[in-house]
Amino acid sequence: MEGRIPSLLEPKLLAGQLHWLEQRPDQQGRTTLMRRPFGVETAGAAASPPAEELTPGDWNLRSRIHGYGGGAYALGLVQGQAMAVVVDDRDRCLWRLDLAPAGAAPNQPIQLTRPAPRAFGGGLIDAQRQRWVGVMEADGRDQLVAVPLQGGEPVTLHQAADFCGYPSLSPRGSHLAWVEWQQPCLPWERSQLWLGCFAAAGADGAGLGEGLMACRPVAGSDNGSRQAISVFQPLWLGAGIQADSPQPEHQTRGGAVPAGADGNGGPAARPNGAPGARPADLLVACDRSGWWNLDRLRAAEALTATDLEPSGSVDGDGDGETALAESPPSDRHPPLAWQPLLPMEAEFATPQWVLGLATTAWDGRQLVAARCVQGSWQLGRIDFNNDPDRATGQVPGNPADPALPAQPARWIPFDLPFNDFGSLCAENGALACLASGATSPAGLLELELARGHWRHSPAAASPLAPEAISKAEPLWFAGYGGAPTHAWFYPPSGGATSASPLLVKGHSGPTAMARCGLNLAIQFWTSRGWGVLDVNYGGSTGFGRAYRERLDRHWGLVDSADCAAAALAVVAAGQASAQRLAIEGGSAGGFTVLSALCFSEVFRAGACRYAVSDLEGLVADGHRFEAHYLDSLVGPWPEQRATYRARSPLHHAERISAPVIFFQGLDDQVVPPAQTDTMAEALRSRGVPVDVHRFAGEGHGFRSGAVRVAVLEATEAFFRHHFALGCP
Repeated sequence: MEGRIPSLLEPKLLAGQLHWLEQRPDQQGRTTLMRRPFGVETAGAAASPPAEELTPGDWNLRSRIHGYGGGAYALGLVQGQAMAVVVDDRDRCLWRLDLAPAGAAPNQPIQLTRPAPRAFGGGLIDAQRQRWVGVMEADGRDQLVAVPLQGGEPVTLHQAADFCGYPSLSPRGSHLAWVEWQQPCLPWERSQLWLGCFAAAGADGAGLGEGLMACRPVAGSDNGSRQAISVFQPLWLGAGIQADSPQPEHQTRGGAVPAGADGNGGPAARPNGAPGARPADLLVACDRSGWWNLDRLRAAEALTATDLEPSGSVDGDGDGETALAESPPSDRHPPLAWQPLLPMEAEFATPQWVLGLATTAWDGRQLVAARCVQGSWQLGRIDFNNDPDRATGQVPGNPADPALPAQPARWIPFDLPFNDFGSLCAENGALACLASGATSPAGLLELELARGHWRHSPAAASPLAPEAISKAEPLWFAGYGGAPTHAWFYPPSGGATSASPLLVKGHSGPTAMARCGLNLAIQFWTSRGWGVLDVNYGGSTGFGRAYRERLDRHWGLVDSADCAAAALAVVAAGQASAQRLAIEGGSAGGFTVLSALCFSEVFRAGACRYAVSDLEGLVADGHRFEAHYLDSLVGPWPEQRATYRARSPLHHAERISAPVIFFQGLDDQVVPPAQTDTMAEALRSRGVPVDVHRFAGEGHGFRSGAVRVAVLEATEAFFRHHFALGCP
């Protein structure tokens, strides 16, 4: 089944309908837009109709922004018409799809932009102004742009200094929040939350202009700040309606359009506001405490153009210390007072490799979030019952008053059999997200928040009975420098013994994490008698900023040492053979594989997918998003050229004696095929057993199901041969 199951991406709710992207490995990774009514399994409920493909044929919805994409479609209701704006990879243009009712003939797509050397992504539909608002990457810089829903050239709303993403429109449509960051930093190192208001916005949101009148950073840090702070996913909390007004029931089988649905993770904007409407709060995940926790800015939607002139400062913790670059205080307005919503040693964010990620969602009345604790994710609701401001709907006299008391919120977890969540969206008491568990493949989770009823729909049922599945066991061990380090251990079927072979996995990124939801590729190995160790080496996310920063200037050292130490810990526990230790990884994980083989003698074989072997070459060949990633991982280039050479396995091939198998896409723009060929030849010339598999039409990350299956099978056969294990 591995390599044959579609990947489900970016679920979104709109007017009681659940939409998502489906990437199909049997169609060379083509991605299409799907839809069906939201619904959960309840007694006597009729079965939901089958999913409907909205972009059949050759449509391929994929964003190329920042090289990794994300945010390839947006949904919205415009004058009662449900519509999607999508990025079609065939021409890289924006297209508008007016979504017809289920079973009706599809409407003719409308092309909004013309082909040009640029990339779009991470957008939303601004229904009031009838336009798509999102990120355009062109000429080496990002812009927030608006594209009319009737088509036309993009209009610049804001020119970012470098990168931007995650635009979020306030419920009244009067304010826009987004994230920015500048090289040499990545968004999880240093980034800023920006906030702007549109021209001629009245107090009730009426008379909204087209362009941003004023904007400035309001949280996070830039490259000149004393403290490194990163932010993630701005979200507005507020429906633009009276706080104590009842909301309509969620429609689970289509029919009437629910009030407050916009398809962008929040209630629809109301052009004229409502009498007594409470200005929305602004929420963001921020790691100023050392953990990606949630911070709130009360009544941010009430901030005026004067408040948002760029001369103000930001007080992140109430001590007068600016959380931005050292900008002077303003005499016109006090610093903005961000309040920690739910302080804890947990992560409410994930690294922003792509646009469109979401770990929080607001359904119009309540906040739902995913948090990571000790490497495992939970889904829960954040209770505001102790917050008198939210309970009464009273607007504070000054939204920027730092003296406002911070009211504690409560985390209330949902009782669900899953341990991995992502891509949250919600509307009117309904939540949808991606979820997986120890025995459940990744799938769409639909949850009725009031009653707790839920349905989980994987792309395909698990081919394994629950009792046949090897479940992840947490392993803490002493890693590089003796630091406590985490891994997930999957025992082989039949149990682990001192003779069991062990496969150690180094995740890619390297700023990422090993997750513990059902992974059929891991089960491929455990079902054949292998133990698997998925290592959250120093530098991984999910364990706080200090853990993440262990890899700074130490890539190739910390990660490889942690993988070796993890393997030895399993051997010491009598659960694996020291003579049958293999390691595998792709991209940055492939670099970890080669470094471990080069600088330790623990592993007896390795497998690399599109692996980095030459750090100097990676600098030369890298794309814009990662152009300076190695400055933090290795050191400033070219000042630290000697360090780059010292860490590059290509320059130390004589230290590798273990057999290695390589897999390389011939269209890879991140790790060119020549780098893999050079590394393989350096080993082969010294008599090291090497096998190289090249795949036409594949890039950095294999999309074809047939290729992914071939990689698994070839790796297993290679290890079996060199470990003399016999047939599986």
